[in-house]
Amino acid sequence: MPILGINNRTENWKTAYEFSPFFKDENARARLARTLDESQSPTGNDVRIELFWKGMRDYINGKLSENQPTPKECAEAYNKLFPRLRAKVDGFAKQRGRTLNSLQDNNYDVSSSEREEGLYNNLLNTEIDIVLETPGSLFIGEAKGEMGLGADGGLILVHQLIRQYVTASILLDIMGIEKNVVPFLVVEEENRESMMNTGQVRFMTDVKRCLKKENVLTWRFIRTLQP
Repeated sequence: MPILGINNRTENWKTAYEFSPFFKDENARARLARTLDESQSPTGNDVRIELFWKGMRDYINGKLSENQPTPKECAEAYNKLFPRLRAKVDGFAKQRGRTLNSLQDNNYDVSSSEREEGLYNNLLNTEIDIVLETPGSLFIGEAKGEMGLGADGGLILVHQLIRQYVTASILLDIMGIEKNVVPFLVVEEENRESMMNTGQVRFMTDVKRCLKKENVLTWRFIRTLQP
């Protein structure tokens, strides 16, 4: 029963509740990984799962200070992996109008030391709701209930889905690990169509082509994978 008769609307609570069986059931983890990438056939032992993951923060905190990646090194990795990201986002925003925020001067731009620090802080503070790792891939999942996708114009990495993808990609690059970064979403069934038409999802599916449309899953589907 809800506390004081108030339904808990937080996505963290829902994510923890729905995904807790995946920690114990390796076959459920394998089924989810195969759903997200049909080219893979991992066994349960091949799939690790974490929730509410701040991989960059924890990686850096686990390094000795002299071995920690610097803001400049992270900015160099960003420029190498995403050299035209600002132009792509800006072009898409202008093409789509209000479906994606128009950019401020600092967004997706690391051309100064101040902006390098801003990118670094974005990377450290980026949390990913659901993360699965297989030998070949890092699956990064965003869980949604009633709330929409975040977009904070004051950040270097403005948009939530793009920020998560960039963070995971830079982390792998800095660690020297070669894995595919595979984004996915979990949404309410009645909201799936509207979520598919949001600017962030359309950018990830149509421009970056890193999010497959079939990887926008529903909570009902997640339950079918559980034991």
